[in-house]
Amino acid sequence: MKLSIAFREWLAGLNENRQILSLLPSELDTYIGTYIKLVKKSTPNGLEDYEPDSLTSIHRAIDRYLRENNYGYSLLTSPEFSVSKKILECRRKELKSLGKGNKPNQAEPLTPQQEDRLWETGQLGDNNARQLQNTVWWFNAKLLGFRGCDEARQIQWGDLELKMDENSLEYLEWNERTSKTRQGQPNGLRPFQPKIFENKENPPRCAIKHYKKYASSRSTKMCQPDSPFYLTVRPTPGIKDDKVVWYKDIAMGEKLLQNIVKDLCKGANIIGKFTNHSVRKTMCTNLMQAGVPPTMIMQLSGHKNVQSINNYAKASKDQQQAMCNILQNPTKRVTSENFNLPQQGMQDSEANSSRMIAYPSSNDTVSNQLIQTGRPGLSISNALAAQKSQGYIRSTAPFAGAQISGGTFNLTINHTYPNSRKRIRVIDSDSD
Repeated sequence: MKLSIAFREWLAGLNENRQILSLLPSELDTYIGTYIKLVKKSTPNGLEDYEPDSLTSIHRAIDRYLRENNYGYSLLTSPEFSVSKKILECRRKELKSLGKGNKPNQAEPLTPQQEDRLWETGQLGDNNARQLQNTVWWFNAKLLGFRGCDEARQIQWGDLELKMDENSLEYLEWNERTSKTRQGQPNGLRPFQPKIFENKENPPRCAIKHYKKYASSRSTKMCQPDSPFYLTVRPTPGIKDDKVVWYKDIAMGEKLLQNIVKDLCKGANIIGKFTNHSVRKTMCTNLMQAGVPPTMIMQLSGHKNVQSINNYAKASKDQQQAMCNILQNPTKRVTSENFNLPQQGMQDSEANSSRMIAYPSSNDTVSNQLIQTGRPGLSISNALAAQKSQGYIRSTAPFAGAQISGGTFNLTINHTYPNSRKRIRVIDSDSD
């Protein structure tokens, strides 16, 4: 682990040569607190302060190292580490006061239009070795939720297996190796093996088609289970094992691997802060905006904390523009298209919990309001009226027009969608 090496090197600079795991909690608490207070990152312009969240990541990484090596104490919960936690909190506040924390260098997700541009400008495709390998990397990162470089460096040819289901639909199944959040412990296993299925709706952009061509463009030696997945591109195609091969029998360089998205966006003239991590953010953002429950997304992405998924739930530029238009034009109606919301009749109970619905207000001074189903602070009568106005409720609601005040109420209503029968929970609270 690189961080533990950096921390050990820092300790060695203090003439502390004992193993980290042999230090007493009180000693380690002091060292970690001092490290958090003093650590800086090296840049071309010299040493600079980390972002507040980066310091938190460093703190969590040390905690993860201790847990994985059965140290017996947690930096996050054990009272023995209260000093280092307090120093981290104070250091974060200090950096915030200095203007840090706005994440100016945070990687951006790519929009569907930007992804289309990568295909249209020939950055993605299968016409040559570099283009094909970048495309296979893109599909693996976006559809399997690969981290920017971590899984890409580790993956071997046998980790992806081409299979076929009972309906003759081909798919790739990924057998995950260890990652920073999954070190092989029984409670760290994924609920399912991530898969990439055929794209019959858009065959030119089918990941299975590109994988097969990638397999046929490698030598037989590099199609063994323990062969590196990403290979060095040959200057010119060659003949090996009676077939045309586009790649050498050596792994792709780490630097080239780290800069794939940066190079793709440069070639397509896409301006912004884009790194390999952008593709993972694109996956999570697209699924969130499509209404997929965060608990399901994290099963695919490999996140262990649902809050990590919620961090991706940020309004896109188009959504920000839609909100601005609503505020400037109060009579404008909110639609599913404005916010990339799930379409009527397609929501499940979890998708409904975060779906915003527009409805005409009974108050003439306010022409439009927003309600959120499954969230506190709603008027029951207005919520039901909204459901009826959207075609979700066909009969007269029993509480329509009723005035209910005080307390928090859970109300389960049976109603009929146009194409299915579902249940929805409306939560109301009039209390202050």
